[in-house]
Amino acid sequence: MSNESFCIVLTTTNRPENAQLMVQSLLSKHLSACIQTLPIQS
Repeated sequence: MSNESFCIVLTTTNRPENAQLMVQSLLSKHLSACIQTLPIQS
């Protein structure tokens, strides 16, 4: 059995640009394997 941990994180941002910065940071630091962004209207 593996000692690796996994989790799913859901979050929102106030601007698409902020979401893109978060995506770039997480991927460049190898803190995420897959990121999906979706527009939301409320």
